[in-house]
Amino acid sequence: MHVQKKRFQANKIGTTYVYDFPVMFGRAVLEEWRRFEHTDPKSYRQLLERMPARMQAALRDGEYKCFAQAYEMLLADEEGEIEVCRDEAEMHARAEKGNNDRGMVAWEMELFTPDAPQGRKVVVISNDITFQMGSFSMREHRLYAKVSFWAVLVRGDPLFLSF
Repeated sequence: MHVQKKRFQANKIGTTYVYDFPVMFGRAVLEEWRRFEHTDPKSYRQLLERMPARMQAALRDGEYKCFAQAYEMLLADEEGEIEVCRDEAEMHARAEKGNNDRGMVAWEMELFTPDAPQGRKVVVISNDITFQMGSFSMREHRLYAKVSFWAVLVRGDPLFLSF
């Protein structure tokens, strides 16, 4: 129930709740596949034939999660290294309860698009307006700096979303 309150708070000031961004990316990628099917049917069929069965089924059924995999990046210790949470249950709980401990959230994402069907890594960093009105302090700066450095090391294109 907490997530609805956060969504309302973000919506009230004309923005999106930070934990909804991975879903939005997934839906956008799925829409890109559908657009590709209509604009270049021959290439689409060729890619579809080489696609793993689970992705073919996801495309047919409109399941976006297969095409945009997101893992939250955490900084548990201010002086420590970035940890990537790959536990689906923990990530779901963090999003539902708004368990972030700072006004910034980051994800390692892999997007499977028609132009990168084998996947493209990106790092998405966004401020969370529902956490202390999105204020930016040293805690947010540390996460931003460490995630940006991490992105360079793993060759994930960094994207910063600020709304």
